[in-house]
Amino acid sequence: SSGINAESGVEQKQTAWDVCQILAEKNYFKAGTDWALVEHVTDLKIERQLEDHVIVYDVLNSWSRDSTNKMYFRNNARKFELFRRPQQYLFPDDSPMYITHIHKHPRKEAVLKETEQ
Repeated sequence: SSGINAESGVEQKQTAWDVCQILAEKNYFKAGTDWALVEHVTDLKIERQLEDHVIVYDVLNSWSRDSTNKMYFRNNARKFELFRRPQQYLFPDDSPMYITHIHKHPRKEAVLKETEQ
């Protein structure tokens, strides 16, 4: 997904969610939960998507004055995929990792099953 080239002032208490909603509105995009701010840290060659509650000013303020870091505004349709389909990501029953965990810790599994009833 490509970033949107837009500039916007950020107030001290604005969260990533707030900034995304403002940028969506300014660019005539449909507001929604799929918009995200992505921090690109040039020196480390990494990107991280800011969680909605993160204060954007604090992130920007942590950069050095000569930083070449960037902040991107992106649409990420999979942003909440873990919550929409947890069974796909959190060790389905046929997962080798889940099976290994049961064999290594049979007592923990038994306790979990008893308390779920």
